[in-house]
Amino acid sequence: MASEPRLNKSDYDAISSLLYQWTGIRLQDKQLLVIGRLTPRMRSLGVDDFGKYLERVKRSGRSSDEAQTFINQLTTNKTAFFREKHHFDYLREYLVKTVLPRALRANNRKIRVWSAACSTGEEPYSLAMMLSEAAPSSAGWDVKIRATDIDTEVLRTAKAGEYDLERLDGCSPNQRSRFFTPISERKFRVSNELSRLITFEHFNLVSDTLQASEPFDAIFCRNVIIYFDQPTQKSVVERLVQRLTPDGQLYLGHSETLVGTQLERVANQIGVYRRGAESADRAAHVARPHEPAEPRAARPAPKRVAANARPSSVQEPEGPLPHKRIVLGQWEVATSPTIVSTLLGSCVSACLFDPEQGIGGMNHFMLPNCQGSSADPAHFGIHAMELLINGLLSRGASRKNLRAKVFGAGAVTKELPASVGEANSLFVRTFLAKEGIPILVERLGGSRPREVFLRTHNGEILVRTLNPLKAKAVEIRELGAWQKPVVVPEPFQADDALF
Repeated sequence: MASEPRLNKSDYDAISSLLYQWTGIRLQDKQLLVIGRLTPRMRSLGVDDFGKYLERVKRSGRSSDEAQTFINQLTTNKTAFFREKHHFDYLREYLVKTVLPRALRANNRKIRVWSAACSTGEEPYSLAMMLSEAAPSSAGWDVKIRATDIDTEVLRTAKAGEYDLERLDGCSPNQRSRFFTPISERKFRVSNELSRLITFEHFNLVSDTLQASEPFDAIFCRNVIIYFDQPTQKSVVERLVQRLTPDGQLYLGHSETLVGTQLERVANQIGVYRRGAESADRAAHVARPHEPAEPRAARPAPKRVAANARPSSVQEPEGPLPHKRIVLGQWEVATSPTIVSTLLGSCVSACLFDPEQGIGGMNHFMLPNCQGSSADPAHFGIHAMELLINGLLSRGASRKNLRAKVFGAGAVTKELPASVGEANSLFVRTFLAKEGIPILVERLGGSRPREVFLRTHNGEILVRTLNPLKAKAVEIRELGAWQKPVVVPEPFQADDALF
């Protein structure tokens, strides 16, 4: 049996650089993914060296089939019918309350939606089902869905519209019977009622221009921009926003946060954004032809949430937020909009928040390698989590509404055993699972420290990966804490960069 080709650092860096150049996608500590995805293709070509394969891809050119195969192999596609169902529920509500009445008043029964990273088709078909129910063609509604993806292989699957029975778990029994036709005992094909609503096409969000004459009422681009660096994220989001109607909505994944854009988050909806007041007014000219623009009601200036308030709908604050920095062994909870941040290496930070009440907080802890009584620092993980949860509940958060995003557990120094970060990851996952608190996002592991910023009132996160110089400072701090656990955390200064 032929041995596996070895991936050295220079080849990995070159592969990462080419993928970024062509797609804007960043590969961070994904050596095993590159090996696993590209090795089968290299075998089929009789190539046993990553450098030689990369040269072959480059010689073929960006528009070649081999270049597209290279991109397909390194693109991550994970989807399901009605994934993150609350997004579909909210879109239905938005359509019924806003879009459909406006269209009826304008005598223009058009609805346009873009699934900008459609993968194998479950998302656009889910949108088609929901739209067929909310705005049926029998009532004169003209519904069109654009479905695009950079991966040509998943597009072929999407266009075919054939799915195993297990893949239909997210659909209701009524949707299964109405929108799918059995083609074998355990395989189904989507109905013509759905497929006629959707146009599938290959599209690169970073470099291509979408040919569309009409703006979209909603754009789904979930779990995509997280793979881009911040400048590329900003560029892609701005291009998407230009395609929205003035009051259109952009749907992102739970782990994706918009920084430095003219968008505002829809209250109580994780991952749903709309234009800010100024950008919406500037975009009024993109209203559909012959459709009178809706008069825009004057918006009162948003109010800050009082420290002891229990708002049912949290408003975005004006101006910069107060900033609380925590270090190893500390935790912070805020009932008014606040940024809480910390710097993590092998330590773990759990960010918990109640999006309905606008209350959130963060802790920062590690599990030192020692044995003994429950008073020892080895048990601090449980203590740190209980302190954070109790702090949230005592200030008005509801346990059933709590959501989590967890970070850290990186291997930033060879002086600490690799088991340190692994133990921290296992602990926080297990603890939150036992408490019934869902983890929406986790960024655990890796070899670089992370700087984490939490907006307490809505749970949005900004994560920065630190350069090697700053990484050394984290290594020194955490190694000292490991050897002699710190009773009173020592302050650690880092460059604060707020958003």
